[in-house]
Amino acid sequence: MPHPRPRASFPQIFPPAFTPWIVAALATIFLSFPVAALANKHPAPTRQMSFCLFPLEPLGFFDENGKAQGFYPDLIRKIAEQESWKPVFVASTFGDCMEGLQRGEYDFMATIAYSEERARHISYSREPVLTIWGQLYIRPGSRITTPADLEGKKIGVMRKDINGRNFKELLRRFGISCEFSEFPTHEEIFRAVHDKRLDAGVAPQHYGLRHANDFNLVGSSIIFSPFPIYFAAPKDRHPEELRRIDSYIKLWKKSANSYYYQRLAYWMGGAGLKKEAIPAWIWLTIAVIAAIAALLVLFNRFLRREVARQTKELFERERQYRELVQNVDSVILRWNTKGEVVFLNTFGQKLFGYTEEEIIGKHVVGTIVAETDQAGRDLKQMIDNILRNPDAYRSNENENICKDGRRVYIQWRNVAITNDNGGFDEILSVGIDITEKKQLERELVQAQKMEAVGTLAGGIAHDFNNILSSIFGFTELAQLKTEDPALKEDLDQVMQAAVRARDLVQQILAFSRKSDQDKAPLKVALQVKEALKLLRASIPTTIDIQHNIVSQAKVMANPTQIHQIIMNLCTNAYHAMEAEGGTLFVSLLDAEGPPPADDTGAGRLPPGEYVVLEVRDTGVGMDELTMARIFDPYFTTKEQGRGTGMGLAVVHGIVNSMNGVIAVDSEPGKGTVFTIHLPVVKSTVALPDKGNESDDEPPPGQGEHIVLVDDEEKIRRLHTTFLTDAGYRVTSCPDGQEAFEALRKKERCDLLITDIAMPQMSGKALAAEARKLYPNMPIIMCTGYNDVINRAEAARLGVTAYVEKPISRRALLRKVHEVLRAGLEN
Repeated sequence: MPHPRPRASFPQIFPPAFTPWIVAALATIFLSFPVAALANKHPAPTRQMSFCLFPLEPLGFFDENGKAQGFYPDLIRKIAEQESWKPVFVASTFGDCMEGLQRGEYDFMATIAYSEERARHISYSREPVLTIWGQLYIRPGSRITTPADLEGKKIGVMRKDINGRNFKELLRRFGISCEFSEFPTHEEIFRAVHDKRLDAGVAPQHYGLRHANDFNLVGSSIIFSPFPIYFAAPKDRHPEELRRIDSYIKLWKKSANSYYYQRLAYWMGGAGLKKEAIPAWIWLTIAVIAAIAALLVLFNRFLRREVARQTKELFERERQYRELVQNVDSVILRWNTKGEVVFLNTFGQKLFGYTEEEIIGKHVVGTIVAETDQAGRDLKQMIDNILRNPDAYRSNENENICKDGRRVYIQWRNVAITNDNGGFDEILSVGIDITEKKQLERELVQAQKMEAVGTLAGGIAHDFNNILSSIFGFTELAQLKTEDPALKEDLDQVMQAAVRARDLVQQILAFSRKSDQDKAPLKVALQVKEALKLLRASIPTTIDIQHNIVSQAKVMANPTQIHQIIMNLCTNAYHAMEAEGGTLFVSLLDAEGPPPADDTGAGRLPPGEYVVLEVRDTGVGMDELTMARIFDPYFTTKEQGRGTGMGLAVVHGIVNSMNGVIAVDSEPGKGTVFTIHLPVVKSTVALPDKGNESDDEPPPGQGEHIVLVDDEEKIRRLHTTFLTDAGYRVTSCPDGQEAFEALRKKERCDLLITDIAMPQMSGKALAAEARKLYPNMPIIMCTGYNDVINRAEAARLGVTAYVEKPISRRALLRKVHEVLRAGLEN
């Protein structure tokens, strides 16, 4: 085991050839000032003062005879001689000296660096005694040349030593991780490095100059953190003595030939210990080395400033990068080849509901990615595919899952972070939340489906109503001409079928929002109660019907519409519970605020007052795929002959036409809930009188002249027969142009009855021209369906009445009588 012993040569902190030059430079620096002696001799020491001294050659140590030696003991003895003190030197370790000083066991401690933490417990002298550099010492042949080479290495530092603290901070700023071990003395650090228990050790440079060779160590090129050292006393004790020490040090430093510089040259030059003499030729190069040393000092200061500047810029760029990554409105995710989360930014943590501690190191599947999405897509397999071939998934969209179970859609951009071998260790994924976009796309698709069905409904409604008009008309004619009761009963069945067909067309038009139905403020509660009475008679007693009808508010609606909503939703609930029975619950409540967004395509509504109609059942429920299609026309899960698939589609269309929203919530085996929000109205306007559908025969005509226009020959013939038999004179025309010519030639015309959609000239154009010829002539406009003119526009054109096909004989004659009578009264 090597032991420290006096030697003439110095350890190698720079390459070996530079060692004598550095020694000579130090000697030049410390001996180049003149020495001045202090005057004013004092009497013999009379006051005992204890100084704690730890081994730090050549600044302070105890020789083989136990006597305190070194630069600091010499200064202390000189000051004590002048101040009548009796110095007592106590040997200890650095850490024990620090703790004993804080407890007040010693009067002073030498060679201690300043720190704010220490200053809370001890008092310092003001004048620094020396400036010390830290250096890292290694075994010869070690590959440690830069701080980066220390990653993962074992480093020794002295307990509570400022050198060790500075070195740890230096490595922390560089982001280098090491394993540090603390020792009571620098000698033990050097011994541990020599024995290969450590990779390197930290010591003051002046200590290494004397003792590195004793342990076959060399100084590395890592020299760091110069700091001044002072005298210290227990907190708030000996302030006058510290002031006196400061005055001596300050006075000595002013004279280059003072005692201070004499002893500094003595100890730093190597004369203080019994060592071999330094070769004489070294002194010949002192001047050159001094200049080189000065240049090195200046260059070192420049490097320190440059490192500080670049470090500050690096920290600033890192701060800006972190702010960008953490505050951007996108998910930034890094995950490794095992599928584990390495980093998730703040936005992503908030979106998915995880804290950093909960998500880092966890697999993406089971946290932010479900094994399968709601459509059944295998997301676990997708993740495996991305890890095998990330280039194939540079851009992808998929459903993700949040901690609370919410599903969100994310549009991802994935980039593999390659390593030096061409492979990759991580994948960087940047995601944008497109959940709302997907929702809008679903709503658009639903709206397009509604529009498509509406267009289809409008296209067939005109022709179908014309066909029904013929069925209605000829059936009525047959009923008038027969006296056979059995035949009349058969004809009644035909009429009932025609009425059901008419109602079906009205449902299609209501669903597609194409029908022009009269609406007025309507108390929903009355219609709901009436519909529930009818349902109780038709639904079996195995189904318990409960209700909570509270709201008395009104909505803008048609009674038939509310009735259709209740009947269709409750019938749907009945079929869901038909096999096992259950409970049907209907509630009508008031609500404030905007209704929730609807996943089925209904739009978003503004804040306000709403009537909330809820229909709940305990039936079989629905899965998500079924719920996605329940409002599609002709979609049904019922067996053949048990449903048309139009009921819920009609409800959806009616709710939309009333500016409301409908939502559905269901799970297999847990029943279904339909919730409808309808906006409340405060108006008290009543529904217009649509006429009386009584069986009374309308009054006959008095020979009034009527021009009848319709492009359907059968309808013209029927209506002509109805009107002629009722006592009217009729001119029948197949198109608007011919009717206009007839109006021009006739000297008198009491009434114009015209279809809307016709060749040559439309009913709208004909009405406008007829009004010019006969300003006071009443006009009745008929339509099987049209999207060209509504009631309001017809009224602006001067149209007296607006009727929809199919129209029965009695209804036609009653409307003609009402219009002609009103014209006479005016």
